[in-house]
Amino acid sequence: MKNLKPYKECSSAFLDDVLKAKNISKKDPEYKKRIEILKPSVKNKYSNFETAHTANNLVSLTTAGYAGQDKIDLLKLYKYDNSVIQKLNKEVTTLEGNRLINTCQNCTINEINSLDHIVPKDEFPEFAVNPRNLFPSCSKCNGHKSYVWRENNRSVFLNLYLDDLPEEQYLFCNPIFDGDKITLKFTVENKYGIEQNLFNLIKNHYVRLHLLKRFRKNSHDIIYELNKEINKYKDKINKEELIKTIKEDIKDEKIYYGFNYWKAVIKETLIDDINYLALMFT
Repeated sequence: MKNLKPYKECSSAFLDDVLKAKNISKKDPEYKKRIEILKPSVKNKYSNFETAHTANNLVSLTTAGYAGQDKIDLLKLYKYDNSVIQKLNKEVTTLEGNRLINTCQNCTINEINSLDHIVPKDEFPEFAVNPRNLFPSCSKCNGHKSYVWRENNRSVFLNLYLDDLPEEQYLFCNPIFDGDKITLKFTVENKYGIEQNLFNLIKNHYVRLHLLKRFRKNSHDIIYELNKEINKYKDKINKEELIKTIKEDIKDEKIYYGFNYWKAVIKETLIDDINYLALMFT
């Protein structure tokens, strides 16, 4: 996982741009007029969102209570393929060095194909196109998140615009060997003193998005890739040099994709495991 930088420009102007770019159905010629009536109150709510966002306290927000046609009209503003929203998607997923990251950072498994509403748009239709409320995601994570986003006045998912990820390792995997078959069991543990509230949030995020099961389901491909790399080079360079090269690549992966990137954790765990080394080098 990597933190992404939130939208830096004016959110109210972004709302205006979305409306300008939106194709309004000929069946509802009064739509823009109704939205124009709603805009002042919505932009006022944007100020509340900005305050809560700055304080990393979105759970303090209270809904404006839009209902009926007003709610329908506000929800209609959001469309994933809107050109302004797609521009936002590209902007926040472009990292240092003009590197575009196209993997959902909520899971680091699937490609981005949707935008997650950090504060649910059904509960808060006024923030349906607030740019700081839109986080690039995959549909699977979006589906798992559903409408539950806070409990006991606490967020239940990481906000990767705001919650700084620690450099300490918290994702671990334990290999189980059955002949040449390897099964991995993933855990999230606080072994290195991560601040407890942050760790609890991380663990909850992983549990509610079923990440440990999803990592395990996809782990066979990573094991195969590591096996293939070792088999390709083990007759060309000595064992110690090969292991050193693989570890350097893992270190680069962690910097590039996040210190607890699940693929790097798999490779590092195996390359440090005497049973795996015995399996591959004998």
